Amino acid sequence: MKKNGFTLVELLAVIVILGIIIVVSTTAVSSIINNSKNELNNNALKNALDVAITYAEKEKIFISNDCALDKEITESNYKSISYPSGCSEQSVTVQKLIDMGLFNDDSNILKKDGKIIIYKYKHTGKDAITKKDKVFYDIKSFASESLIN
Repeated sequence: MKKNGFTLVELLAVIVILGIIIVVSTTAVSSIINNSKNELNNNALKNALDVAITYAEKEKIFISNDCALDKEITESNYKSISYPSGCSEQSVTVQKLIDMGLFNDDSNILKKDGKIIIYKYKHTGKDAITKKDKVFYDIKSFASESLIN
């Protein structure tokens, strides 16, 4: 007897194998897409932080050394930061950066009314020439990850 075609068992085996391949590849592609989205969001946030420092320089925002913080602002401590007496928080919104033409967010990644904190950070380190401890001041910026839409 001549056999033409496939048996039902063979067809079911092929369908099961194809199903497994589809599930595995869908999971992998989904993971790649999520990682890319997270990287895009983080890059947009980092760019906004850099632009906030440019904004501070352009607008000549002065933060005296007396107002410098002795620790960097982080996600875990930003709600409890206390500024030295007579000093106040300096900040800018994403919308202000966009309006000034300093930042572009066509993909609507960041919340427009979200604020970016600009502050002066005081730290010590070795002077490159004298090799002695020296106080350094850096202008830094911080925004919570909640700034991402």
